[in-house]
Amino acid sequence: MLLDTIQNKVDLYAASPLLGEGRNDLGPDLRIFSVHFLMVVSAIIPSGVVIERVIPGTRDFPRTF
Repeated sequence: MLLDTIQNKVDLYAASPLLGEGRNDLGPDLRIFSVHFLMVVSAIIPSGVVIERVIPGTRDFPRTF
């Protein structure tokens, strides 16, 4: 199930917050990683990561933010 796959990846990135691609062009300290056709935008916080947005990978990131 897609939600389970997203949750598993979020757990992985929460344990290792520097994984993924840094995207300071989208906002300070934002990182992205993909799950199938989706892009998950996260920010690092002291206890792991917070998910900012989940958007289709075909969207124009700068316009979305």
